[in-house]
Amino acid sequence: MRRQKNDAADAAGICEAVTRPSMRFVGVRALENRAALMHHKAREMLVAQRTQLINALRGHLAEIGVIAAQGLKNARELAGIIKAKSDEMIPGCVRKALAPLVRQLHALDQEIACSDRAIALMARGSAMARRLMTIPGLGPVTMAASVQDVSVFSGPREFAAFLGLTPRQTSD
Repeated sequence: MRRQKNDAADAAGICEAVTRPSMRFVGVRALENRAALMHHKAREMLVAQRTQLINALRGHLAEIGVIAAQGLKNARELAGIIKAKSDEMIPGCVRKALAPLVRQLHALDQEIACSDRAIALMARGSAMARRLMTIPGLGPVTMAASVQDVSVFSGPREFAAFLGLTPRQTSD
């Protein structure tokens, strides 16, 4: 049994795996496909940053007694309260401290919308993507560009599992 992670152990593992008859190989992705995946990953990162900002806003405002429910809609309402100078619920010094976060949140919203438009445009330009989006629950953003050739899947169940569209476990 090999316990050390090193190049020699990796090479031996690869050689052993190649000799197995059930081994399936992954094709090299086209540059356009890799670029499409980059769009999805960049969008995912922007959404994560927006979530961090929203959580920071909620946390800071909770410290002064302004409580808001989770969610993007509620975060936008909080941002509106911070921007509204006539609202006396938030002191001016707090408003000034949180203003950069609100501006950044607005900028991230714009960037995410731009990414969504680019991803939708790419999906409309692909015949395979248009066909895949006829599946309920699969849209341009959720589909991702990770599927180059659907013929590599043994059937629809394997394809659905690859996309993460598996049913929830309901048994005990």
